This record gives sequence, structure tokens and C-alpha cells, in this order.
Amino acid sequence: MNRLEERIRSGLQETAERIPDTVPTRAADRVKSRRTTGVWVAVAAIAAVLVLFTPILFFGGSDPDTAPAATPDQFGGEWVTDQSDGSTHTMTIEVSGAGSAEMNVEDDFASVCSGAPFQVTGTGSFQSDNTLVFVSPTLTCKDGSQPEAVSGPPLEERFRNLTFTYDPGLNTLTDTLGLLWTRGIPNTPGINWPQTNLEEVEEAQALADAGDTDYTWQLEPNMESILQGEGQVDTPEIYARFLQKELGWEEFALIGSSDTFEYGGFQAVGAQLIRCEPGKANPVWPNHPRFGGCAPTIDDLHYESVIIHVTQPGRQGPEGLWVASFLTEAEPVEQAPPITDVGIEEMMEAFIQARIAGEGAETYLGDTDIQHLETGFLYATSTGAPYDRGEFEVEDDIDGLGPLGGAIGLRVRLFAEGGQVVEQTFSLELDMPDRRWALFHHQDDQSTEDGVPLPKTPPVDN
Repeated sequence: MNRLEERIRSGLQETAERIPDTVPTRAADRVKSRRTTGVWVAVAAIAAVLVLFTPILFFGGSDPDTAPAATPDQFGGEWVTDQSDGSTHTMTIEVSGAGSAEMNVEDDFASVCSGAPFQVTGTGSFQSDNTLVFVSPTLTCKDGSQPEAVSGPPLEERFRNLTFTYDPGLNTLTDTLGLLWTRGIPNTPGINWPQTNLEEVEEAQALADAGDTDYTWQLEPNMESILQGEGQVDTPEIYARFLQKELGWEEFALIGSSDTFEYGGFQAVGAQLIRCEPGKANPVWPNHPRFGGCAPTIDDLHYESVIIHVTQPGRQGPEGLWVASFLTEAEPVEQAPPITDVGIEEMMEAFIQARIAGEGAETYLGDTDIQHLETGFLYATSTGAPYDRGEFEVEDDIDGLGPLGGAIGLRVRLFAEGGQVVEQTFSLELDMPDRRWALFHHQDDQSTEDGVPLPKTPPVDN
């Protein structure tokens, strides 16, 4: 499991973070999970938290280049969005004929009011057919207290020029605080494609049971491989057909998935896919076994990406039909920088020479400020004897590295003047903050000296 895939799996789990018993796909033992969550500031500590994955109900996606313009009346009505504390914001917008609108947001529980009910009101104006701006909304705690941000900038500053943008194709609103608003009950999976309601699913199930090939493809034999965490599998047809027929994607690749979880009484699983430029080779990784024929669609480094959640609203298990229930927008996926056998050899030789020289080895380590890197003994043995030579060996095939990062194992031996031998294992991985290949010595990796385990020490020797 590489670090970009880890973020993908984490993002897939976040789309259902309020659902009990949600289990992310298995991760490599060496990699630790990191998650980032964004919520509306009315119940959040910080509104500027990075939101990588924005959940939306699927009602047939919308292409920004072809989506029709909205009309002000389409902003009117009731909207909802869920919060990380389990509460739900309900917003009512009333549109007047003078190019303005009144907003009223209610929540029965808000951390900014110490758990009391919360209200936001304001008068907004339309900046375009698709944009509604509230310059100075009024924030009120219904218990009479003053709403206060848990941390970060004042609430008045965060809510200033609160802007809602309407997507006519999806019938959703997005705001400048990072949330998406939908009609009706939020985060309830619809039954949308290729069947549109439970009755149609039951009819399709009966036809599939009878062997009708128009429906047996929805039984998805490849889904079991995804649920078992086997990443290199053919894209299940429910995802493939949806991408082709509903989003118009000709070529694509599956890059991450989540385990089955219970969602509104349904069995659901999400998968993230990237869009490939048809008929073109990957300009950065042309010889990669999985992605060599998948060229990015945005530029040489970035792929368009979506997450599709599918459910089994009728029969569960291998004999039940899968339907596409809701879509999730994801940030573009960026390719990792290329690395070759020669590049690995040059890095390792420089790393060993730095350890012999007694300085500079830290620059080859990843996440040096995070104390799960316990390399230790960088420049000397446990007795303080300096190293005078070293060697390394690659334990995995370089095909383990690719556009999504990846990891390969390396073993390093350092020989000291007194005859002692320190042996350590490392993982070559993509260091996400700097997007560079770096060495990681993880918590479970044991350093030995003459075959005897060494104690855990900080990453840099004193």
C-alpha cells in the first residue's frame, strides 16, 4: 500500500464516516492511516480544513462545459447537509422577484453554541444565474449565548460573503465553507442506475435469477476480489458501464476501493477510478504494467477522478444485484515522479556513503519530523564505532513502484571498523509532502547488530 492509495482509501471511508461498522480496505502493515475531515464551520473547529472528497447523491452527473444555466428560482426550497457530530443542517431559501433571497439555516446541535440549537439567517443577492452571495449572515445561538468558534478565525469572518453555487445537472448547492447541500434527506443512498427504485431492482433480480444476460452482469463476480482488497483486478462492470454510459468515459482505471459497509440498510462499497486519455501511453510511466497505457486527461501528471458507491438494495451477497447509488467528486490524482533501477541504486549508494561520512543521511529519509521513523544508529554502532563500508539489496521488484507511488523493500548492512554489522530494513516510498522518493524505517522494522535486535532509538543519533 502506498501513501497516495492510503489517502484514497481514507477518502473513500470518509464519504461514509457517519455510518457504523465502516471498514477501510486492508492496508500494508507498515503504512499508518491519516485522515482529514472537513465540515461546515457552524459545528467545526476550523472551516479551512482540506476537503479532498465531497459526497453527493447521484442523479446523473453534470459536465461543467455542457451544464445548463440555473435560474434564481432553482435556489428556492429546502436543502440539507450532514455534520461530523451527527447533526444535520436544514436550510430554507426563499427567492424574491427583486433578485434577492432570504436564507434560514437551522441545526438542533452546534458545537459553536456549546451544543445548543444554532441558526443562521441573511439576505443575499444573485451575482449570476448560478451564484448566490450572503455578505453578512447573522449567527444566533437559540439559548441566548453568543456563538464562538472552537478555534481559528472568528465565525463572522468565516461566514462573510458566504456564497452558494448551484449545479443544475446535479441539483446541488456548494458553499464557500466546503460543504455540499442536497434536496431531501442527506447521505441516504438512492437506487438510481440502472434501476431507479426497489421494485425495478426486484424485477431485475428475478430476471437475473432466470439467467437473463441483460441483468446477470450486475451480479459482479469481480466485486469479491475488490472486497478482499485485491487491487489489481478488472474493473467491475457496474462501475465500467456507469462510467461509459453516464459519464462518457471511454477508458479508465480502478485505483482504490472500500470494504463493504452497512448504509441505510444496504450493503455498499465505493471505488475510486481515474480517467485515461483514449489511445495514448502514459508519458511519465510508459512501461508500467498497470498504468503504462493510461495517459492522464488533465496534463502529463494529473488525472480526472471520481468515486462511485454501489449498493445491493435487494438481495445481499454473491447472488444479489449491484446498482450505482451515489457519486463522489474527488480531487485530480497526481502521478508520482518516475524512478528507475539506476535511480534507486544511486540513492542507496549516496545514503550509505553519507552514513559512512557521518552526516547528511537524514536527507534521504521520509517524514523526518514524524517520530514513527526510528532508524537510529545512522552513523555508528551501539558502541559508537563508525562505519567504514556498507551494502544494500532490493527485496522487491521495482514494478511495485508506479504512478500511485508504491513501496519496495530494501535491506542495508553497515560494517564498522571493529567488525560489528548493523542490518536494517527500509521501505522506499513516495514522501507525500515533498513528492519525492524517500526511505522509511517503520515501527515494526527491527534493526540488528551482529544478529541481535537493537533497542528503538530516535531517527537521528545524538
